[in-house]
Amino acid sequence: MILSYKTYLLHNAIHLCTYGGLIMKTVFKTIFWIIKGFAFGFVALYAFNFIGSYIDISIASNPLSYFLIGTLGLPGLLLTYIANILLGI
Repeated sequence: MILSYKTYLLHNAIHLCTYGGLIMKTVFKTIFWIIKGFAFGFVALYAFNFIGSYIDISIASNPLSYFLIGTLGLPGLLLTYIANILLGI
């Protein structure tokens, strides 16, 4: 059976849409996860520094701190605070 080039192109376009959609879904899910981590880290670090201002402790505010705290949660906050103490920042 011989297929015309139009059938072949349509077949490839369907595959491209299907697999391209799956790849883009994974990419957008990963990007959303990273943005969510940054947002959570920012809020947690802001709250920690706000509460810590009363007892004179703080953590430097930068994107790496946001990402660590956002992805690791409470262990990330403790890790960042301990690194802050050890490095004397």
